Amino acid sequence: MHRSLGYAAKLIRKMQLQLDLLKQFEKQYNPNLIIHEWEQLPELRKNWVRPYEMADDEYAKQWIEEPYERKTQPTGPIHTTTNGETVRSKSEVLIAERLCHFGVPYRYEQRYYLKGMGNVHPDFTLLNKKTRKVYIWEHFGRVDDAAYWDYNIQKIECYATNGYYPGESLLMTFESLNHPITTQIIDSMIKRYLL
Repeated sequence: MHRSLGYAAKLIRKMQLQLDLLKQFEKQYNPNLIIHEWEQLPELRKNWVRPYEMADDEYAKQWIEEPYERKTQPTGPIHTTTNGETVRSKSEVLIAERLCHFGVPYRYEQRYYLKGMGNVHPDFTLLNKKTRKVYIWEHFGRVDDAAYWDYNIQKIECYATNGYYPGESLLMTFESLNHPITTQIIDSMIKRYLL
């Protein structure tokens, strides 16, 4: 018993030293050093110097400007976001507005090919600017409709067999007539995965 107390005391001292080193490192570490140095250059010089690492906002701007194949214009009821983008539902307007509010870059109904299903157009393709990870967001707005739900269960399974796993690279929200989507749910998804 006495020896184990000596071991624990030594271990605690050594772990405290490790913790102190980590705290010292954290105070001095600057993950934005490379970008900051480039941003301090005079504008004329920036034209001649290629940064080693692209700033998050610049990366996002290039990602947004990349052309992509989008589904054809919506037919039937069309809803418009404050950015003037046409979407297919009021819930998609709400999601798009919250994405804009938080500054999350997105593409609406970008085409993807899923083996076993063919071409699909998820509601949103999103970019986390900090991690540069791309996510797909599907909103299932008519879960009360059995035929709609049956098709979309197959779609979710196809996403998974093609490497888009729920909660990893595939984000999903749901609503029914009695349980509409809320900004609280949308915001929590954005904060969890995209900021």
